[in-house]
Amino acid sequence: MNRTDWSGETIGSTMTRLLTTDLLSVEGKTLNVMTVEVAPGSVGRRNHHAGPELLYVVEGVGVLEVEGKSHVPLSAGTVTMVDRHEVHVSKNASLTHALKLLVIQLVEQPPASS
Repeated sequence: MNRTDWSGETIGSTMTRLLTTDLLSVEGKTLNVMTVEVAPGSVGRRNHHAGPELLYVVEGVGVLEVEGKSHVPLSAGTVTMVDRHEVHVSKNASLTHALKLLVIQLVEQPPASS
């Protein structure tokens, strides 16, 4: 389902979580692995995360915008990273093909409740 955000851009992305696992070798960290598909001519959601995020472009062309940094062109095989708390958005440059990303996040586990 696509919708339009305040800037007039069409938001059309879907996220599929492939894996969430605690990292036994890194105390207090969880690894999330997911795919993100940005519809043709659309943008993903502008967001940020508490941990670093690695993006690998599986298919398509687009651009990654990170606030305060140069835009990163995206095409199949591109690997890039977004640091924690950086506000970012992925945009699909194609009007006919989806932009498909593999995303790996390292996040803090919530504190254990007592």
